[in-house]
Amino acid sequence: MHLIYSRVTYLLIFYWFLLGCLLPLHGNVFAAEEELLAGNQSNGAPMIAGVRKIENNRYATTASYEDVIEFYKKTFKGNTHIKMTRLIHFPALKAMHIANLSSYSNNTWQGLNIYTFKQETRIFVITNQ
Repeated sequence: MHLIYSRVTYLLIFYWFLLGCLLPLHGNVFAAEEELLAGNQSNGAPMIAGVRKIENNRYATTASYEDVIEFYKKTFKGNTHIKMTRLIHFPALKAMHIANLSSYSNNTWQGLNIYTFKQETRIFVITNQ
């Protein structure tokens, strides 16, 4: 029973992730309107160098998934207000959620979803609004 429950749980998390992060992608992600992120922050969330904006709160980077995860592990090392959860880890699809548990009023981001999509690493910023 435990094995069945855990498989169902992982499938639900997988579908939740797909519906929330991957399916809303639309438009030409390689359009000339892509901008490099200034200041390496989005809504107060730190960003790895070289990210470019695809849509509102959605970014792409040329860095590998492992490099992005390592960047955030170093950035948030020792921070008790940050919780990292690996959502999916398949060869073709990897995803991690970083939750911001801080209650400070100047924080405008609740979390980050980092995932691979078509051999490109994407970062989605979840805001308080």
